[in-house]
Amino acid sequence: MIHITENISRIITNIFKERLHVMGYNWKMVPHDIKDFYWQEFQKHYQWDPSLDALVKVAWHKKASRRYSNDVSRWKDHRERPRFISESIWEAWQRYWQSPEFQKKYAQGSMNRMSETGGEGAGPSRHTGGSLSHREHAKRLAAKLKRPPLPHELLEQTHRRKVDNQFVDRKSKDIYDRVVARYETETTAVRNDASSSQSVDATQIYLDEVGGVKKKRVYGL
Repeated sequence: MIHITENISRIITNIFKERLHVMGYNWKMVPHDIKDFYWQEFQKHYQWDPSLDALVKVAWHKKASRRYSNDVSRWKDHRERPRFISESIWEAWQRYWQSPEFQKKYAQGSMNRMSETGGEGAGPSRHTGGSLSHREHAKRLAAKLKRPPLPHELLEQTHRRKVDNQFVDRKSKDIYDRVVARYETETTAVRNDASSSQSVDATQIYLDEVGGVKKKRVYGL
């Protein structure tokens, strides 16, 4: 697992302040192009082994989503608009925070936090990684592929048995199949569009298909 320190957390918050969005009253609603900006700016501050690209981005995404939620919650409690938030964005966020939809979600979230005890599926996940860390698996796979591995390739590496080439459970296989199908579809579409300058974000596809960050973890990584 890749850990992001408190000092990096402050840098992430400062990057958020550079570009906020009218729909950014929670992380889920922040548009992909804004999240891409946050990620690109983060990369200007640090360097790492390219074989760890996928793991670093997942670690960043987990930290950024939590940090953003905490930051917005703190800003919400301000009686006055923080100077780095424009009036139009602040007013839009205020309307959402005062809406019945938000009040209902806030009340339900409070109840969940008080009652949550682990629940179904809280036990250790099944994998074939053995004692090796995901970081070590990423380095070894990068050496084998001669490029940084993609998230679904790491999932396959740690959840497909060597003895029979089968996934350890249906969940990991279903996720792998969905991610690969979507990645191949989007890659083909980009290749067939000669005018497109976009690239396919394999990490974002993986995060979308596994449901993002849950209980501070991303499935399979």
